[in-house]
Formats: sequence, C-alpha cells, structure tokens
Amino acid sequence: MSLGYFDTSALMRWVENDVPAPTARNIHVAAQVALLRADPTATLGVSGLTLLELRSVICQDWRSTHADDAAFDADWARASNLGVMREVSTGRFVVVPVPPKAPEHAATLFDLATSQHGIALGAWDAIHLITAAAWAYREGQVVSLYTCDDDFQRFVDHYGEFSRFVRIVDMNP
Repeated sequence: MSLGYFDTSALMRWVENDVPAPTARNIHVAAQVALLRADPTATLGVSGLTLLELRSVICQDWRSTHADDAAFDADWARASNLGVMREVSTGRFVVVPVPPKAPEHAATLFDLATSQHGIALGAWDAIHLITAAAWAYREGQVVSLYTCDDDFQRFVDHYGEFSRFVRIVDMNP
C-alpha cells in the first residue's frame, strides 16, 4: 500500500479542470489525480488545512473578474466543493490530522528556508510538509506529497532529513 498526501495546489488543478476549456496544465494534473484515485492500493490523504485552503482558493477563482476565469462560477464552485467532500465522505481521501504545534514548527521551517537558502516556503506549505512527514512517521513509510509547487522539492533538497519521510511529486507537466 502506498501513501499519498495532496497539498492544495494539486487538488486545485484537479477541480479547475472541470470547466469547458481547461488549461493544458489542469488537464495534465487532473489526469494524474484520476490515476491515483483509481489505484486501489493507494491511500490518499488531505488535511483539514488542505480542505480549508482549497475552499478558499475555489472562492478566489469564483470571485475573479478576469475573462479567463469566467467558467469558475457558482455552479462550478459548488460542484468542486461537493466533489472533494464526496472523496472524503466515501473514504477515498482520508483526513490526516495536522500535528500539534504545527504553526510553531512551520514558522521555524519557513524562517530557515528564507534566511539560509532564499526558498519561498510558505506557511501553509510548511504545515502540509509537517503533516505529511508526521503521517509518514506514524505509518512507518514514506509519503508521496503531491504538489504543483516547486518550493517543496527545493526545501527537501536543502533539508534532506525530510526525504526519510516525504517524497515530493511535482505534478506539473
């Protein structure tokens, strides 16, 4: 059995694919997510942070007045939120708990990433990384962290201790 954890960027590309004319990037990422969802040997995780951040970004797309975002309307937002929650309610996506003190640990990680290497590891990204690593530790196996954000790999390259727990999978084309 393999463990995979989705950060928000990966799931956002998946839900943004569900419009009449999705971008090539969203088509590519959605196809990868579909393969993972179809794999009965994969346990796929999200955290409460993933779900909250995803909902916020869905609303951001919905509010956008940019012409390219016109398809991200109320119906799309509702369907996107329901689709993700259906994955949770059926057990296809398990909700992985965010570890205690994650904000404090995250602050240390993004401070170090910036001060030592100029890496733009964001607060939420640091919490995703901590959550995936803690899940890996509890389960005794490496977790694949699925993302569309290249700062995760840069961080793990500089702080190799994380590679014992997390394998970064960049889903971008």
